[in-house]
Amino acid sequence: MRRVSVIESAWRILQHVSLAASLNQTPLLVGPTGTGKSAAVKWLAAYNGVAHLTVSMKPTIGREELVGA
Repeated sequence: MRRVSVIESAWRILQHVSLAASLNQTPLLVGPTGTGKSAAVKWLAAYNGVAHLTVSMKPTIGREELVGA
């Protein structure tokens, strides 16, 4: 894995997401496009050697898209 530098505020977010996952909770990341939400989760999953699933939220998303038909 490539070495990266993580700023303190980003590290705190990664710690919170990691804690939620360890408690079998689903973290919800909300923020503007391009702020690194998906990248942070992908990095954390790769770092821990686990698979991840990204769901792009939009105003018209339906129940079927979130939980299946």
